[in-house]
Amino acid sequence: MASKNPFKGAKIKGIKGKSGASGAGAGFAVGLVVGLAAPIVISALAAAARPAALAAYKAGLRLYEKGRETFAEINEIVEDVVAEVRADLQEDGGETFDAGADVLEEASEMGEKAATAVREAAQKDVASGVAGTVKDLKRSA
Repeated sequence: MASKNPFKGAKIKGIKGKSGASGAGAGFAVGLVVGLAAPIVISALAAAARPAALAAYKAGLRLYEKGRETFAEINEIVEDVVAEVRADLQEDGGETFDAGADVLEEASEMGEKAATAVREAAQKDVASGVAGTVKDLKRSA
């Protein structure tokens, strides 16, 4: 059973309503223009994204430094408490013990772990902020 082709004899229209090869030529021209303009647009986007990326990175570094300062202060407070307890023990005639040093060491390790966690979180925030900025710039272009 022979079926009829409904598209037999149909003409493909191009951008300006012309048929055949001129439509392909117009498509080629558009592709050529886009291909040549892409490096210019991308470099402009990169130039615009750089200040935003730097600002996000600076904010992350400030957050990291503030975290380090905070944990250093906590470490200093723990050291002061341990020294005060040792002094009280010596006044009472008791012997000093190394439990305070263990507590101090553990607190220091916890502070380092917390500082590392803050740094990693800041780096993730910076990376996601830069990615979001690049996406926003691509959408606006």
